[in-house]
Amino acid sequence: MGELAKRALTGAAYVALTLGAAMAGPVTTTLLFLPVCLLAAREFHSLAWRNAGNAPSLAIPLFAAAMTYLAVALSGFMVGWTPAMALVVVMAVFLIAVTDILARSGPDPAKELGILLSTLVYIALPFALAPSFLGDGPRLFIGFRLLLWTTETGAYLAWRAFGRTKLMPRISPKKTVEG
Repeated sequence: MGELAKRALTGAAYVALTLGAAMAGPVTTTLLFLPVCLLAAREFHSLAWRNAGNAPSLAIPLFAAAMTYLAVALSGFMVGWTPAMALVVVMAVFLIAVTDILARSGPDPAKELGILLSTLVYIALPFALAPSFLGDGPRLFIGFRLLLWTTETGAYLAWRAFGRTKLMPRISPKKTVEG
């Protein structure tokens, strides 16, 4: 099976799961997106520390991402769980993570803190906000996902057809300006 066929099958399975979760409601969507969020956080961690000889443990960033995700996502639909409560949890988790990073005295605590904050702001928070699009039913959420999928698919197909100029070869060797 070729790369394009594998991507198409994987994408179709993910689309089916996401649409099914959206139709089932915010709880199911939250449960589906949690492992996806953690996979994205793991990937970001490995990219950020790819050229470092001694990358820090993945445990703290994954814990912080999971807790941030759950605290924010639950505030979108769980009765009695307010955004203020979610903020308190996120701040507490961040302080625990910062304390751990500073107590360990790793080789580059500033980089660790920056990567942790980036993980929370650019990965955990957007994933956590996705189920809140289901507040008035799945239409807005599904529309957003369809827009995202079509632009990503278009970029991939443009890369396959026209891609010649490398965008950032050290970070993502196959990405091109055209894609």
